[in-house]
Amino acid sequence: MTGEHCLTQASALIVEDEVFIVGFIESVLKNAGFGRVEYAMTLADACDALDQPGGFDVVILDARLPDGDTHALAQDLLGQGQSVVFHSGTAEPQLVSKFQKAVFCQKPSTPEKLLDGIKTSLRLAGEA
Repeated sequence: MTGEHCLTQASALIVEDEVFIVGFIESVLKNAGFGRVEYAMTLADACDALDQPGGFDVVILDARLPDGDTHALAQDLLGQGQSVVFHSGTAEPQLVSKFQKAVFCQKPSTPEKLLDGIKTSLRLAGEA
């Protein structure tokens, strides 16, 4: 996937516990042409979704969920060459240094910044 058309028919998993943020991200992705967008509001649900056949082109993670932080999940995903975007309200310097192949989008983000982050993440995963 390269260029502007890279998002057409792409798939995404949104891992976020705030319903209105899930709705915002889902709207941005659908408007960008994503063919499949799913969401999980807990780590357990995220793991279940990731275990299903088909996979995802990008996983968008909140850094903290009610049942724990997403750091170990991000580590596993990045180790598999998965495209990962952290979409978090707090910029955590240790996350930036620990997950150099992940992209960080500060909440709240504009649709343009979120899409730019996703495109960068897809490019980084493609370089792995």
